[in-house]
Amino acid sequence: VLLGDRALIYDASRPPMMSILMLPAVALARLGGPANLAYIILPHIMSALLSFAVLLFVYLVLRKSTDKTLALVGTVLFATTRLFIRYAPLAMADLVSAGFTCLAVYVYFCIKNKEKPRKWIFFGIVIGLASLTKYPLLFLGPAFVLAEIMDFIRVRSFNFKRAVCLVF
Repeated sequence: VLLGDRALIYDASRPPMMSILMLPAVALARLGGPANLAYIILPHIMSALLSFAVLLFVYLVLRKSTDKTLALVGTVLFATTRLFIRYAPLAMADLVSAGFTCLAVYVYFCIKNKEKPRKWIFFGIVIGLASLTKYPLLFLGPAFVLAEIMDFIRVRSFNFKRAVCLVF
């Protein structure tokens, strides 16, 4: 690294989603010139907005499987965890990856019994965006395929169109 070798530099292999999400804040801050206070404040505002989006996605997932009260209690419990409190004000991928995972689960719950390929394509886009926050989230796709296989074993009905949409 001291000799200029870029093989060990993290920026070259970092997933790009956080940089893409922070682009509006950086673009607005650059309008103010050097030594601008917006360089410090705007990324924190973007992080707060992303944190609220994560809370919304957690609520939606919980709302899909429980009633409003339990979904709200679960969201408040998530908001009081160390992960959320520690990373909510910072521009880091940890909380955003949790949000994209919740969004993927919510979209899967919504389209599980639907056959429209357009909705399954949207589901694939959500998984692709999730994998751009952290590369281990590439395993979300195989996890949902496994969930579909388990559902097939439980129900004993095979929907070929849904299976093709999930694979692609």
